[in-house]
Amino acid sequence: MSPEQAWGGVAGPVQEQGDIWALGVRLYETVTDGGYPYSRESTRERPAPEALLERIRKELPRRPRLAHIPRGRDLEILLERCLAWEPDCRVGSVQKLADDLRRYCQGQRIKTKPLSVFHRLKRLAVGGATRTRWMFSVGLIGVGAVTRWLTVLLSNVGWLETGYPYEGQEDLSAALFAPGQVRENILIVGLFDGTIDQVVDFAANGRIEGVTADTRTWRGIHGHLMRRLAAARPKAVVWDYFFRRPTKQDADFVAGVKEIEESGVPVILASLAYHDDGTPDLSPDILAQLADRVRHGAIWARDMVERPGEFVLANKRTPQTVVPSLALAILAAMLHPQAFLELEWDQQNRWIDLHYRIHPGAYLRGQDRIELDRVFHAKHSQHGIRVGDLLACRKFELASLDCWQRQTTRYERLLSCSDDQLRALVRDRLLIIGDLRTARFGFSADRHRVKYDSLIIKDVPGCYLLADAIAGLLTRRYVRLVVLLPTTALLFALVLATVGCLLPISLAAYPIFAQARCRRALWFVLLGLSAASFLVMVATTNYATVCLGFVGLSLLPPMAGAFGIEFARNRHRLLERNRRAIDRCAVASVETATLRR
Repeated sequence: MSPEQAWGGVAGPVQEQGDIWALGVRLYETVTDGGYPYSRESTRERPAPEALLERIRKELPRRPRLAHIPRGRDLEILLERCLAWEPDCRVGSVQKLADDLRRYCQGQRIKTKPLSVFHRLKRLAVGGATRTRWMFSVGLIGVGAVTRWLTVLLSNVGWLETGYPYEGQEDLSAALFAPGQVRENILIVGLFDGTIDQVVDFAANGRIEGVTADTRTWRGIHGHLMRRLAAARPKAVVWDYFFRRPTKQDADFVAGVKEIEESGVPVILASLAYHDDGTPDLSPDILAQLADRVRHGAIWARDMVERPGEFVLANKRTPQTVVPSLALAILAAMLHPQAFLELEWDQQNRWIDLHYRIHPGAYLRGQDRIELDRVFHAKHSQHGIRVGDLLACRKFELASLDCWQRQTTRYERLLSCSDDQLRALVRDRLLIIGDLRTARFGFSADRHRVKYDSLIIKDVPGCYLLADAIAGLLTRRYVRLVVLLPTTALLFALVLATVGCLLPISLAAYPIFAQARCRRALWFVLLGLSAASFLVMVATTNYATVCLGFVGLSLLPPMAGAFGIEFARNRHRLLERNRRAIDRCAVASVETATLRR
């Protein structure tokens, strides 16, 4: 008995295709040595005949395994097509079935094609949905939630808090140099042995008081230079020497820092040491006047002969205090010129998270994660490092001395050149201002022994090594991470997916969905909105639109699947109701029953 006949005719008219089903059952019995496509056992609720009819109505027939028969795959295809649940999917006619059986017996290739994989999966899903919806719903919810989570994680959605005015760089990605052009865009401004006389003369001619051969009296000159640089617009200005003791010129220096920062150019100061609370060892006057808007980073010397190219990026002195290196502070300033760096580092992890503070209590949602090559506790005290400090290291490639020498200019040149020349020299470049003077009696130069391949050079300026560390970071040798969603977002996705599975239970029964074209239109709309939600979520950085896309992507795909389940259940529910109505009417074999809605 074919499924349409087992439904009592309410699933469609019983025609020639029902005979093809019956022939398929007899062929199944023949080739399987007495097997049947359905179990003939009784169940707790029904005796054997009724249980068999229920299986024919709702379940797929068991597929025979005929590998032991010569060309058994051809027989499997014929049986599968004869016993297809939908009459239209069965073999076209009894004549075609007879012709294919004749071809099989003659060792020829049959012409009947197998059912598609999509059709099989569809029938399995429909059969399962008619028995229970909850197994499918749980699967839709779980797959939907995990898919949403992985989508936002892997697509690297950039969320940016809105509502705060940002000055300077509007496109934060433009803060980095183009790949392959990092070193060419770093300009090292050096104080050479002959710079002292030049600066003293410049101060005398410009009537800048208090400037002597002692570079600690040059902070007024530095402030004057930064006011000029504000109009020239470099990427950032780095002071690679220390402002530890207060001087009379601190106010002029701070005024220059504020003016260039207001133009959108960040200024980063080096610190030799740090206090336990994370305060840099800078002039108290500078710290007081810049308050919490001072950008700073430490310089820690490493043995570049034993471990060439390995730089300390952070120092964890106390559980609450993580001190950034100058190179790390520069990276943060260039990525987000209007934000300030704060570090988070769990010593159990091999990475450091960089957070960007807009103002106290407000942070950018985006953050960066720096992978580490080495983590260890300091065993010896040295400049700025105490015994027991936890140090985070990352190794970068060292450029040749010739490379940085070509990228070096003299400090006094920036003071004496015209505005147009200054703009042409520094615009969109990272300036590292450092001390390149040679050692002499009473003066210890910032020089280091460095191993380049197999060659050891004894007199490498420290600012060249700093440039190597910055170049390593700016060539994107770090892992970009965006804080996409809090942990509760997965729970939120589960809730939305659950709602998407529950809504169709009542909506799918609306009369409008009795028409196949209305059901197809509904699926088209739901899947189209799902695709639009995905594009909105990954292609925008606005917080509200990203949230809207996440909600749509969590809610709509499970809803589309749940509608399919409910449509299948409703169809079988209607068939069952009509069949029982006919049974209650006790229609005789010569009578006709008409069902009205």
